[in-house]
Amino acid sequence: MFVQIILLCLLFAGTLLANKDLDDSISGSFGFYWQTDQPDHSGGNPKLDEDEFVFEGIILLDKSLTEKDRIQAKFITDIISSASETRNQNAQFRALQANASGNKRFAGDIGYSHYFEDFGFQTHAGYSVEINSYNSWVYGLRFWVSTANNNTTWIFKLDGATDYFQVKLYDGTADGFSYRQSIPFEVTLQQVLTPLDLISLCANYTPQFGTLQTTYYSVFLGDTEQAETMPNTRHRGALGARWKHSLTENNATELGYRFYLDSWNIMSHTAEAKYSQYLGHQQWLLEPSVRFHTQNGAHFFERQFFGVLPIFRTSDTDLGPFTGVILGLKAYALGWPLAPSLGVNYWIRNDGFQIGWFDVGFATFF
Repeated sequence: MFVQIILLCLLFAGTLLANKDLDDSISGSFGFYWQTDQPDHSGGNPKLDEDEFVFEGIILLDKSLTEKDRIQAKFITDIISSASETRNQNAQFRALQANASGNKRFAGDIGYSHYFEDFGFQTHAGYSVEINSYNSWVYGLRFWVSTANNNTTWIFKLDGATDYFQVKLYDGTADGFSYRQSIPFEVTLQQVLTPLDLISLCANYTPQFGTLQTTYYSVFLGDTEQAETMPNTRHRGALGARWKHSLTENNATELGYRFYLDSWNIMSHTAEAKYSQYLGHQQWLLEPSVRFHTQNGAHFFERQFFGVLPIFRTSDTDLGPFTGVILGLKAYALGWPLAPSLGVNYWIRNDGFQIGWFDVGFATFF
């Protein structure tokens, strides 16, 4: 099935290329994501198998309508080969999420941009679906204004996501439908300091409302399994800074930092460094990177509960305390047809999880 989707995406890309116009572009990637909580399930919730495999294909189109008007389109498909919903009882674990679920997600998004001399805007809307399970509508508006001979640019983004989904519980039963609403708002300042230096400062705030727990996740009170529950509101904020510096015409460095805090008492620090190097008369581009992340846990997180089970509870390790390092490498063959690329990332976390993903992409500009 995944191979068929890839072939359809390539056929779609070829159709667009056959009708190309000046300043248009098309790109895509096909990726694979995996995570493991160790063979003995010592990572994350010790009573659950939390291995996961996801295949994803993406096609992006950016096409000019006039000199000042453009459209953008995005098509995504995901195939989840290991389950969050399929759970089998056995003697070792109260619940085991092990069998392939075969869930498939299809998503599309279309946007429109208009450019003035020193000002522009973009609007977009999209929809994604997991058949008979999950529906999501996304939409947003983006403004940007440049001053000081385009050395200073302000970017304002307001997005929204409305999710409507079936409440599937850990024991395989269903309990109607529910919703989740997210409204991210972001302000970014991009400033050219010198011909070799660019800094970006970013602040964002996201309120969320509705059913915020993953309905099929669970917690354990001793050996008794119960549903995960969370507050129905969450306020999330982050501040970030990024500095890009060109060393020569063939290489550059990039440093970034992000501070995050939310109303569930999660606070995190993320630092990143990336190096870019052209090779072979700028026919190749290599970008190694390293990212360090550390966070504390939500105030209602425990790997396993004892005593009285609290009203709000989760054992989702992404909401727990951990420290991790992501090692990455991206390679681009710029002189080849369709400019193929290959990316590899490996995430090592001290809570027992190991996560990796890689993608193969292409891009062409005309």
